[in-house]
Amino acid sequence: MGDFLTRKQTLYKPALFQLGYELHMFIDQFTDTHVIVDEICMLFKETHGKYTPVVVDIIFDYFLYENWHKFYPGDFLHFETNIYQTLTDQKNNLPEKTSLHLGRLIDGKFLNSYKSLEGLAYVLKRMDVRAQFPSRFINAIEIIEKDKEAIAEKFLSFYGELKESTEMRLIELRRGIV
Repeated sequence: MGDFLTRKQTLYKPALFQLGYELHMFIDQFTDTHVIVDEICMLFKETHGKYTPVVVDIIFDYFLYENWHKFYPGDFLHFETNIYQTLTDQKNNLPEKTSLHLGRLIDGKFLNSYKSLEGLAYVLKRMDVRAQFPSRFINAIEIIEKDKEAIAEKFLSFYGELKESTEMRLIELRRGIV
C-alpha cells in the first residue's frame, strides 16, 4: 500500500507503520535500479511500453509464489493468512480511499491470483481495463509462457539479492538509521 502514500502522510503514523513505509520505498528503489530487472523488462518493453515496470512487478508476484519454498521456511498459506490479518489491522492508518480499495483486495483474497497463470491473466485483464492508454497487459502471459525458464532464473537471482538487501535494510531501520 506504500504506492498510495506519501512520506508526509506517514509522519504521524505509528513507528512500525513508518518503518514499513521506509522499507517499501527501499524495495521499490532497489527493484527500479537493478540490472536483472532491466533485463527482464526488455522482454516486455516492445509489447508494454511505459507499462513495462508495472507488468514486471505483477509477474514477479507470480514467480515469487512459484518459488516461495526457496526463500521462506513456512508455507505460503500461512503467510497469506498472516498478511491479510496484518493488512486488516493497518487499514485505519490509510487514507479512506486506499483503505476501501484494500478492503476489496482482502475480501477478494487477491494473493490467490498469483498462484497460477490463469489467475495472473485475470489480474492483467483487470489492469487493462484500468489503464489510461492502450496497454495489452494480457499479452504478458504469452511472453511468460515463451520465456518462463529464463525469466524464472533471472527472478531467482534478483529476488535472492533483494531479500538479503531488504533484511540488511530492516536491521538498519530498526536501529534508527534511516
